[in-house]
Amino acid sequence: MYIIIVNPEAGQKSADKLFQKIQKEPLFKSKNCRSFYTSYKGHAEKLTRQLIEIHKEVLQCVIVIGGDGTFHEVINGLKENPEFPVAFIPAGSGNDFSRGISSSQDGVELFRSIVVTPQIIRVNHGSYRLQQSSRTGKRVFANSIGFGLDGKVVEVANNPLFRKWLRRFHLSSFRYIFALLKVLPKYKPIQVDLKIDGRKLSLGKASLLSITNHPFYGKGMKIAPGAHIMSPRFKVVLIKPLKKWKLLMFFLLVFTGQHTKLKEVSLMDAESVEVFSSSPLPYQADGQHGATFYCKIDKAEVPLTVMKG
Repeated sequence: MYIIIVNPEAGQKSADKLFQKIQKEPLFKSKNCRSFYTSYKGHAEKLTRQLIEIHKEVLQCVIVIGGDGTFHEVINGLKENPEFPVAFIPAGSGNDFSRGISSSQDGVELFRSIVVTPQIIRVNHGSYRLQQSSRTGKRVFANSIGFGLDGKVVEVANNPLFRKWLRRFHLSSFRYIFALLKVLPKYKPIQVDLKIDGRKLSLGKASLLSITNHPFYGKGMKIAPGAHIMSPRFKVVLIKPLKKWKLLMFFLLVFTGQHTKLKEVSLMDAESVEVFSSSPLPYQADGQHGATFYCKIDKAEVPLTVMKG
């Protein structure tokens, strides 16, 4: 049995259109696929937990049709049952996890491969614990967790009114670019301290801090060239304070990975990262935003089992 979780709003409703095509495939019925729509933030995580309990004896894979945010929710729903495989059919605005696992297929073709001849990989994803999450415990992330500028950009990019404005002018494909342009004029660097594998670093101020499982974020920006999702270590990207014009240059260069040549950019490898601040740090994890004074980041204890085409 295959469970398919669909975010019908993802990718300006392209996820729903794709699912309608998949539903017409003969394999959908012959492989005993059951589908469920999400209807609010956090619903995919709740659905996953519930469905695992009900169908754990016959479940072969949880297939996600949506974007990175929906996938983030599903893998958090699976964190207590990491033995169950998950698959990602990208249909959102970013789809960076698909790039991170070097998926060569998409759409209906990818669905066919997942249920007939999947390639199974073990992904060393990350886990994080926020200061305010003592009740909920650790959460996991597939792509990256970042602090500072990218946290503020994602906060703006996720704003319903901002997204509605972009849709009105058919600019949704450039959501993160317009969010950056909106944030940049008033953005101030963050005050942050780090522990990298137990070693304390007093950094003072920084524009951006990103801890990544693979190279990509923000719809294909190559933030951490050389990062690999099979690696037991993160790539840590630290951007020291930059003038506004140089920050714009940074985001132009990051699509090709050339930003690493800037003197303000540092890359490190780490198994464990702790982030401290005396003021709330804007953060994003797989495109889900918030603020925190502290965060502890490690590789997840059990790798994620992923079916890909």
